[in-house]
Amino acid sequence: MDALTNILTRNSPRELTTPIPSKDEMHEIYEAALRAPDHAWLRPSRFIEFTGKGLDRLSKIFTEFAEQIEDVTPMQMEKYKSAPYRAPMIIVLVTK
Repeated sequence: MDALTNILTRNSPRELTTPIPSKDEMHEIYEAALRAPDHAWLRPSRFIEFTGKGLDRLSKIFTEFAEQIEDVTPMQMEKYKSAPYRAPMIIVLVTK
């Protein structure tokens, strides 16, 4: 399958499951991500992977952020809290 057809026909499920990609697979994914089109040669300075107990830490960060939102509802708060658990791995891209 050529790359354009792959992009145009892809459909990601709402929730992702294990297994997560191996370190070798992630290396290849990061290499590809660094070649993606960007603006003015902006390059990510690092990728941060959250898995396992790291998802608990990310959930806490999201919840602390949501607590600062004026009039956040309990339903919205639960969405912030549970968001990281929709996948077994979350990757955060940090750019300076």
